[in-house]
Amino acid sequence: MENQAKLIRTVELTHKGLGVPALFLVLSIIAGSSAFDVGSSGTGKSKLLEGIMIASRKLPKFLIHNWNSMSMYELVSTLGSVQGLNLLWTVEEWSMLEEYHRESILKIASKIITDGSFTRKYSMPKNGVVDVSIENCNLIMLINIQPSKFRALMQRSEAWNSLSADRFVKFPLINAVKGPTVNFPPRIEIPFITSESITQQAHPVLVQLFRDHLTATRSEIASAKYAEAWCKIQGTRQFTDLDAILFHDLFWPYLKAWPTFIHGTDPDREETFHTGAYRLFETFMEYFPSPLSIGQLQDRFHMDADSHKTIGRHLQVLLNKGLVQNANPEYGKYELDHRYIDYFNNYRKVWQ
Repeated sequence: MENQAKLIRTVELTHKGLGVPALFLVLSIIAGSSAFDVGSSGTGKSKLLEGIMIASRKLPKFLIHNWNSMSMYELVSTLGSVQGLNLLWTVEEWSMLEEYHRESILKIASKIITDGSFTRKYSMPKNGVVDVSIENCNLIMLINIQPSKFRALMQRSEAWNSLSADRFVKFPLINAVKGPTVNFPPRIEIPFITSESITQQAHPVLVQLFRDHLTATRSEIASAKYAEAWCKIQGTRQFTDLDAILFHDLFWPYLKAWPTFIHGTDPDREETFHTGAYRLFETFMEYFPSPLSIGQLQDRFHMDADSHKTIGRHLQVLLNKGLVQNANPEYGKYELDHRYIDYFNNYRKVWQ
């Protein structure tokens, strides 16, 4: 995995802890898979996406649009008639979009993702009626979103919830090895990617990673597509068992963490998202390797002394799911689970 390692290490030179997430999002683009990049403010998701957009310009047959800085007029004018391309649509921060833009993305994106096409007439103030015709295109969406906004999206929009469950990988941008904040995007080096199809079979190791992000059928499709993307970056034609192990060892902390924050109470009701537990998990990452007490967690979120039950409830979710452990029961200290401690200690040794 020489090319994968080069991509990771190049990012790690300036943006500590974002090399592996960068590789996953690049693989997502090549695989044609959409993703929610979930993280609180200050996790580096905006700069990471900016770097990925810059790097993606060299990919063949890609048309890139950033919805945060594009009006509907600009989108309609830019798209016009498009055929046989890969469309990469990015959202630097979901909370910055107006409701009109969110609904517009949903209406257009859901049609392209499912059918590969979209045709509509738009009445524009200056240009009169403009035809938008998208045919035989593959749409990939990368959306940055904060945990609380993702929870709200699941609760308030059945359409987005359905699209997310069936078509989006949810990637938590956790980072226990973060370095100093820098105000520029990482340099991401994508090697030459062939446009030739290198069809792969769904590998059971990858299917297991994606099964809680997508439906059963979609998880198998995603497994095969990510395996093909891995081969294209690597410059090989066959995804081996060793490749599957490397893929798993790189991405399991992110992909396996996600389903632990999804909470269901009744088959008749939509599932919800443990925002509080997720933000506590981010906090343990932020202070790694130092253990934290309930009092320190209260201070971190500016909560009063009577809020220990609230913190304790969210902390219990992390304990039950095996994401944190007791570091010092006598003094009420908690830390990341040993699997995450080992992973991020190795991350430093290998990539930084």
